[in-house]
Amino acid sequence: MAFVDVTNKDNIIPGLLVEIVVDKDRETQELTRGYVKKVLSKSDSKKGIRVELTTGEIGNVKYVPSKHDIKKENFKFYNEFFFRDKIFSIWDKSKNSFLVIGRMNKISGKVENITLLFTEKEIANNTIKGTSLDSPNYVVRQINRKKSIVGNYSEIKVDFFSIDGSRKLSFDRMIEWEAYFKNMR
Repeated sequence: MAFVDVTNKDNIIPGLLVEIVVDKDRETQELTRGYVKKVLSKSDSKKGIRVELTTGEIGNVKYVPSKHDIKKENFKFYNEFFFRDKIFSIWDKSKNSFLVIGRMNKISGKVENITLLFTEKEIANNTIKGTSLDSPNYVVRQINRKKSIVGNYSEIKVDFFSIDGSRKLSFDRMIEWEAYFKNMR
């Protein structure tokens, strides 16, 4: 596991995943994770290289997560996710099924059928609030946890599952990982 010197300007480049202290969080030193959009520091800095994230937040880099850190975080997230009593999705009343959205993949140029999963009902409601899904035709509904996750979508063509808008799993990977985590216990 390599340590990245966050005070050396040459080590921080656009596209790098970093953790920064945003200006408003200087007192608490709370870290914000994101991808570097632009390096703002002109030279090395003892306080950490100043950057702008793709989200527009600006601050000084304090840490660069390693592949090991990310794998560990993902393992923990999925271990908790697959054992949740409640997982939510968007129910399409007009089709009497869970919503699947066709989205263009900018890299492949193909339309992907994506369904939205949420770990909390509040996250789902906040996600659809103010969008075209914020209508009486759509409601946040719990999926049946007596079935596998993909079992809830057996009548619908789903290519990918988006979890809380931050993670994306293919249909096949969802089957594989759910079986893996269920068999661990």
